Amino acid sequence: MAEPINLDQLRPANDVTISRSGSMGKGGGGMDGTEVRLKRLEEDGKEIRSDLKSIMTTLAEMKGTLSGLATKGELGEVKVAVAKLEIRVEKLPTMGRVSLLLGICVAAITIVVRWSELGNALVSVLRHP
Repeated sequence: MAEPINLDQLRPANDVTISRSGSMGKGGGGMDGTEVRLKRLEEDGKEIRSDLKSIMTTLAEMKGTLSGLATKGELGEVKVAVAKLEIRVEKLPTMGRVSLLLGICVAAITIVVRWSELGNALVSVLRHP
């Protein structure tokens, strides 16, 4: 008759089994692996909490910055004001107009200041043709 097959011999050496007590391991039922994993999870949890606090602080700073920025409506008002200024600037006199007005003013002032001299010269020209 054939010999019975031992199933433990067919299992790979690194196969994880659950013992009758409910602990996981490679037989023997030790909790060493679970304690190491649990400690690592606790350390990761602390690191995640620290990262989350940093993210929350940064988010609060960003919220403060955003609350100080102009809204869409305010930007629309600025655009309208800029358009009005552009129209006013287009209506301002050019350098040519300013130069012409300055020349006319200088000529008028010269005539007023020298009115008596010009009058005498005009009279003398008219008397002696």
